[in-house]
Amino acid sequence: MNIVRVTNTLGRLTSMKFFPSDPGARDAIVAIVGEMAQTHEQVEWLVRRMIAIYPEWPGPKEMRACFCSRFRPADGIEALSAVYGDEGGFPPDPEVERLKLSSNSQRLITGQPEASESAPDPAFPTCVFDLLKAARKETVPQFAVEPGSAEEIERIKRLQDEARSGATV
Repeated sequence: MNIVRVTNTLGRLTSMKFFPSDPGARDAIVAIVGEMAQTHEQVEWLVRRMIAIYPEWPGPKEMRACFCSRFRPADGIEALSAVYGDEGGFPPDPEVERLKLSSNSQRLITGQPEASESAPDPAFPTCVFDLLKAARKETVPQFAVEPGSAEEIERIKRLQDEARSGATV
């Protein structure tokens, strides 16, 4: 990548409140992006995305997290967002088409188009983001009896007695 072109592209970030005016700090930002990005298109995307989703300069760590939300950094250093965190994650990127899931897995597997006359199941996740949110919900295991109850303790004792008597025969 051309360092002058990267510097000029990153110069658009000066429109953000609190973006560093110190030349040394700006050189450090150019160096960080130069180590992360593999193409100039990635740098262009990063600048557009930063301006679109942050109301003010969030710092180099958050810039790296933004980059990592779409690309694998060339230097291998990944970061998580402190601003967008785990709740909803980064806002949807209009430049990246959201993957739609089929409500009929057989059609998705065989490549058949969706049937427009059938109504989709409203409980079925309609996009990858909904599916990920559903997967994050913890499921509580269901037991026939309450764990630690007298009934459960008696059941365990019976199993142990049966195992002992079966082992001695």
